[in-house]
Amino acid sequence: MLWDYWRVLQQQHDGCVPPYAAFRPSRLASILPTMALSEYVDRDTQKIRLIGGGHDGFWPREAIGANLFDFVDATAAEGRKRLYQEVITRPCGCYFDEEGLASNGRIVRYRGLFLPFLDTNGKPYIFIGSYTVSADGFDLKGTTVPGLASRTTNDIKFVTLSD
Repeated sequence: MLWDYWRVLQQQHDGCVPPYAAFRPSRLASILPTMALSEYVDRDTQKIRLIGGGHDGFWPREAIGANLFDFVDATAAEGRKRLYQEVITRPCGCYFDEEGLASNGRIVRYRGLFLPFLDTNGKPYIFIGSYTVSADGFDLKGTTVPGLASRTTNDIKFVTLSD
């Protein structure tokens, strides 16, 4: 659903990345709980702008407005920084499938698709994503996992964007 909507926006605007100003969350009402928005500030700062309610047991409320990289270990942060750099410089979309060890010892699987939007300066610095999270093979809904202690990447695929 996210991919289809994003492609419609892409086709309505010049270039391979649509502007964030064209985004209407109401068009994605059915997946709002799984969505997240973030904004690139610099290589070490990715501001979290929105986290859907489906992630309440995974990300703390104080994460909104904070730096994404403050909520993951150094290794995971470095990997995520490389992902964002790849999406910005190509530009491209990204699908990933990761596993991590939560601080409570549970195995967490985190899968998602994220795509860029152009900010007001025409840079692909705003990211929208749809993510699913499960712990020990079960949906995370109702489970408390206070952040990841570590992550390993199973699969990352970049999707080159074109008009």
